[in-house]
Amino acid sequence: MKHLNTSSSNFTILNTKAIAPSVVLGLCCLVGVPGNIAVIMLIVSNYKRENFTLKLMLNLAVSDLVSFISLPMWIYSILHGWQLSRALCELFNYVLYCGLYSSLLTVTLMSVQRYLTVLYPQYWARLCGTGERVLVVTLWGLAGVLTSAEIVVWDVVGQENGQDHCMRNYRSPSGAVGTGTSSHLPCNCTGECGQQ
Repeated sequence: MKHLNTSSSNFTILNTKAIAPSVVLGLCCLVGVPGNIAVIMLIVSNYKRENFTLKLMLNLAVSDLVSFISLPMWIYSILHGWQLSRALCELFNYVLYCGLYSSLLTVTLMSVQRYLTVLYPQYWARLCGTGERVLVVTLWGLAGVLTSAEIVVWDVVGQENGQDHCMRNYRSPSGAVGTGTSSHLPCNCTGECGQQ
């Protein structure tokens, strides 16, 4: 009888705190991935070279899709711990944050483009096709540079329950200050923009 009790206690019990975030991330993934793929297909099928707003909307859909693609790995990590290497922890965070920064910068560029098109159409008309392509490439480059701070703060850290987790691990107090500003920039910008 004692043997039965000990063998039944070896089953893995999911943390109840992990279920709600996993469900929310799962719903985001189920809606976000097919939704962004549909938007990309729709924009590509009706693509007009001279419409920069459509190019920005396509860029926004691609950057959101980049972020949503990594969600299944994060759901598994929340439920069962991180099973992969530190390098993959850093890579998945880099991809996630690069998508977030690109989305934020794309929406910002859309706002600037609409502002300039309405108030100063002659200035925006000077950009034409090459200038617009340079803006989009610069946007992704800037997103990559801003995201590079994320590589140094993510690490695989063991927890009390024996599972490893991919999480922020500031190795020094100066690292926490230096990277904390850039890693919270998307949340800070969107929060401030929403309050105005």
